[in-house]
Amino acid sequence: MSVNVTTTKHFFRFSYKGTAYHGWQRQANVSSVQATVEDNFRKLFGPEFLLHGCGRTDAGVHAQDYFAHGTIDRHVDDKLIYQLNRILPADILLKDIVDVHQKSNAQLDVTSRTYRYYFHTVPNPFIDDRSTYLPDAKKYNFVRLEEVVKSLCGTHDFRSFCLQPEKHRRTTCEMMACSFWTIGNGEYVVEFTADHFLRSMIRLLVHQLWAVAKGDIESKEIAILLEGNQDLDFKVLAPPQGLHLCSLNYREGIIL
Repeated sequence: MSVNVTTTKHFFRFSYKGTAYHGWQRQANVSSVQATVEDNFRKLFGPEFLLHGCGRTDAGVHAQDYFAHGTIDRHVDDKLIYQLNRILPADILLKDIVDVHQKSNAQLDVTSRTYRYYFHTVPNPFIDDRSTYLPDAKKYNFVRLEEVVKSLCGTHDFRSFCLQPEKHRRTTCEMMACSFWTIGNGEYVVEFTADHFLRSMIRLLVHQLWAVAKGDIESKEIAILLEGNQDLDFKVLAPPQGLHLCSLNYREGIIL
C-alpha cells in the first residue's frame, strides 16, 4: 500500500559569511553557499532537494538576510531547524523556515532589497573580513561622498554602474533610499535600498563614491553617468568583503 506524501513550498531564511564562498549560486569546481546548503540538507531531505535563491551574490560578499525557496515533506519546528544547523558549517546559519503559497518565488516576488557597504579608515584586523580598509583617510572628504549618496535617490539609469548591462532586461532602477553614516572608530557605512540591483552595481558605485571623496572626479560626473548616455572608462569594483545583503521585502500575500 503506497502512502501519499505532500510536499510543501517554504522560504528558507539564511545568514552567511561569504568569505569562503564564490557567491550563493552553485558553480562547477568552486565552493558556493547554495551547493554547501543543498549537499548538507540532502542528508535529511533526500537527493532531489533543491533551493532557488533570491539572487546571486559575488564571491566574498556576505548576507545578513537571504531567502531561498524549496519544497520539503517535513513538519517544520525548532527541532528541525536545530538539526539542519547542526549539519551546516559555522559560517552559514539557517534562521527560519517559513510557509509560503505554492506559487511564491524567493527571487521574483521581491519588491525591494537593502544592501550595506562597510569600510574603515583605521587598521583593524578584527573586521577586515567584513569591511574594506581604506588607507590614507586624510585624502578623503566624506562630506562630498554623503552629498553624492543623497543624489542617488530616485529613478535613474544605472547602466554605467553595471558589468555586462546587455544581460539585463532593463538598467533603470528605482533607488528608494540611500544614506551614509559613521559607526565610529573610523568605520563607515553606505546603505542602498532599491527595487532591484544590477550586476556589481553597488561595488562599482562605491568605488566612484570614493573617487568623489578623494577629489579624483567631480560629483557632477556621477549625475551625468546616471543619465545612461555615457559609460565609465574603466569599471573598477570596490572589494567584495565590505558588501552585505541586509534585508528583502516581499509582496503581500505570499507568506502564509
